[in-house]
Amino acid sequence: MDAFEKVRTRLETQPQEEYEIINVEVKHGGFVYYQEGCCLVRSKDEEADNDNYEVLFNLEELKLDQPFIDCIRVAPDEKYVAAKIRTEDSEASTCVVIKLSDQPVMEASFPNVSSFEWVKDEEDEDVLFYTFQRNLRCNDVYRATFGDNKRNERFYTEKDPSYFVFLYLTKDSRFLTMNIMNKITSEVWLIDGLSPWDPPVLIQKRIHGVLYYVEHRDDELYILTNVGEPTEFKLMRTAADTPAIMNWDLFFTMKRNTKVIDLDMFKDHCVLFLKHSNLLYVNVIGLADDSVRSLKFSYPQGMQGANFGFYQYRSSSGLHSSTEE
Repeated sequence: MDAFEKVRTRLETQPQEEYEIINVEVKHGGFVYYQEGCCLVRSKDEEADNDNYEVLFNLEELKLDQPFIDCIRVAPDEKYVAAKIRTEDSEASTCVVIKLSDQPVMEASFPNVSSFEWVKDEEDEDVLFYTFQRNLRCNDVYRATFGDNKRNERFYTEKDPSYFVFLYLTKDSRFLTMNIMNKITSEVWLIDGLSPWDPPVLIQKRIHGVLYYVEHRDDELYILTNVGEPTEFKLMRTAADTPAIMNWDLFFTMKRNTKVIDLDMFKDHCVLFLKHSNLLYVNVIGLADDSVRSLKFSYPQGMQGANFGFYQYRSSSGLHSSTEE
């Protein structure tokens, strides 16, 4: 029995109650970044399960009621780490930027941040892109740098109040995607992860009723979209330098009445998380040979209402799945 079949057997036979939702945890370089008590900490990867960690920031400095870390992003060369901090009774959040050194120090803080991602420019300078939330809407994107060349400037403003903006860094970090969407329509712009000061490139302008989400691998874009018939989501791909919709080629189709929960991209395969007939399916698609391997299992407690987006879970079998790894 190969590794895939072992995982399939565990997931399909494991009782639902053996799953647990875990706190935010990010691996970068040789470190794991996570929350310990009221602190943002990091530890060496091999020491992540013991108490040997470095405190980077004490959340109590923000003087919030029961704060917790909602999201962590580490700069490419680990000079900085950014963390979004919230409280249970509020959607408001604060993004703190910590300079990593012998004595970690808070370099900056930004209120009402929703999504945020790091890229590095041609001069090896870390650039933080983030969205600003106002009245529960994210319509503004900013970019900021730190250290000797500190700046903070507006990058984009969405003028249609029915849309919101969120940022996503492709799995290979090649592109930062600026996703502009409402419930039924989306538009995606590519920000070059190697030249973030260049103007962004539009993949496909918004078409009423068409949703799409983009990943990247080996100079190709993989596009999860509901365009065309049937209206279920399908996976398409195109060359990164010809991103417009007329160049999209069908790569994989879903069963009828299947809901897409997530897409994750790896070097040689992609993983689709699907919901069909109240069961969660995971399809592993080989990118070289177009092979498809599938497994199914019941939702963990608290995940039955999961919608399109990113999530993280850990099973007691030791299997760990995360879009941040």
